[in-house]
Amino acid sequence: MSEDISKSVRFIAKLLELTQDGHLSWEIGAEESFTTNLEGRILKIHQVRRRADPAGSGKNATRTWLGTPAFKNVVALELLNEEGKVTFKFENVAGMRDLWQAVNFSASKVDDFIDKVLKM
Repeated sequence: MSEDISKSVRFIAKLLELTQDGHLSWEIGAEESFTTNLEGRILKIHQVRRRADPAGSGKNATRTWLGTPAFKNVVALELLNEEGKVTFKFENVAGMRDLWQAVNFSASKVDDFIDKVLKM
């Protein structure tokens, strides 16, 4: 099991490296998602809104100051088949938030925009 976790962390780190080095390009998808093709597979990264306390009840439930249940955004990376169906999902893997930020930065072409502004 720990070997699987380690392999997942290394996989996410490799995707981060490929994205930051410009070897993996991501396209902006629907609903704040990004997709890319790698080794004949489709990868999709997006944020999923989850309750901060999965049980949703009890005295220790996480609540906002108004008393409503609190939510958090979790980054998910999905492997899709040719029909767009999810075949595997990575969640709660170290480095996912860093990958999300790098993908968002890359797909949005922010670096190009910043360079143009700095040359003005």
